[in-house]
Amino acid sequence: MPPMDDGYMSRLVKLVPAEAIGPFPFLLESAKNVPMPDGAARLPVYFVAWTLLLIVVVLRYKATSEPGKGAQWGGVLIAAVAFFIWAHVMGGDFGFELLLNKLSAGTGPDGITRTTGAIGGGASSVEFKNFIANVSLMAWTTLAPVVYRGEDEHG
Repeated sequence: MPPMDDGYMSRLVKLVPAEAIGPFPFLLESAKNVPMPDGAARLPVYFVAWTLLLIVVVLRYKATSEPGKGAQWGGVLIAAVAFFIWAHVMGGDFGFELLLNKLSAGTGPDGITRTTGAIGGGASSVEFKNFIANVSLMAWTTLAPVVYRGEDEHG
């Protein structure tokens, strides 16, 4: 069996958003410890996730920008998606479940008025979210370096 292409490993390392993955567990733990009223949204957790996602995008934009060529937006997007998935794997959140709950709340087809959305907070939904996040992270980190070649395509 031939050895793994060194280009693949190099691309994988370049696409991992280490600038956000490193501080995320510490900041997430700090955010989870911010006292919030019972039933309140996890606003500090959302703030940490969105702030670090912004840092990933800005730093990757700057790191891949070349005069006259611009940034490698494919690499920026891949790092952002990798962080988005990884944040969910680590128990973080961006608040999209709140949006889905708001959109799904209302009167159902059976005429019953719903006060909460269809996306529940029960253990089964948390387990399902964790499962999807774990599989997504594995698939994304395996396939992204194969599909996106970055500088190799431009050179």
